[in-house]
Amino acid sequence: MITNSNPAWRASVRSMRLLCPLGVIAAAAVGYLDWSYERYELMAVAAFCGGVSTMLTWIQWRWFSI
Repeated sequence: MITNSNPAWRASVRSMRLLCPLGVIAAAAVGYLDWSYERYELMAVAAFCGGVSTMLTWIQWRWFSI
């Protein structure tokens, strides 16, 4: 695990631990709306953003220690 005693770094890790899962939820909601309006190109973009947010969430919880 990567750790640091800098308060700014700790605040950054805490905020990313909140924002990354919210990004996954937002991408799923936007993807659902795109699917229901048959905007498949935008749904692909939402799926990509959801995948990126999922990986960032995994990295934040696995690699960084507060």
